[in-house]
Amino acid sequence: MKNETKLTVPADKPVILIERWFDAPRHLVWKATTTPELVKRWYAPPCVEMVSCEMDLRVGGAWRIVLRTPTHGDAAMHGVYREIAAPARLVQTMIYEPYPDAVATETAAYVEEGPRTKLVLEIVHATFAARDGHVGAGMEQGMRQAHDQLDALAASLR
Repeated sequence: MKNETKLTVPADKPVILIERWFDAPRHLVWKATTTPELVKRWYAPPCVEMVSCEMDLRVGGAWRIVLRTPTHGDAAMHGVYREIAAPARLVQTMIYEPYPDAVATETAAYVEEGPRTKLVLEIVHATFAARDGHVGAGMEQGMRQAHDQLDALAASLR
C-alpha cells in the first residue's frame, strides 16, 4: 500500500496539520529532512529546481531554501530553529519571503513504529487568511510529490 500525505485544515484555528508515513526508521527520515545535501534531493517536486538550501541546524540557527519554477521564477522561504530534539522533534519558524510579516511556526514530530516513521507536521499561522493563503498557493500537491520523493530517499538510505 502506498503511503499518502494527509492534510487537514481545522475550522476553528489557523493551523495546517499534515501526516505522512515513511518506509524508513526515524533516524533516517530525520537525516533526510535536516541534511542540506539530502533535502536538495527530495524537497522540490520534479517541475521545480532547488536553487539553494542552507541549514544551520542548531537552536537559534537559520535556514533558507530558494526554489525556481519555470512559470513563476524564484520563490524563497526562511526561518529560525526554535527547538531541536533529534531525532524526535523539530520546531522552526517559516516565512515565505514575499510575505515577510506572515510568520508561521512549524512543529515536526517524528514518531517511530517498527521499521516505519510517521511524520506529523503542525503549521501554526497567525491568521486564518495567512493559513488559507498558504494552502491556496498550491502547497498540497507539491508537498505530496516531495513527500513521495522523501519516502524513496529515506528508504534508500538504509
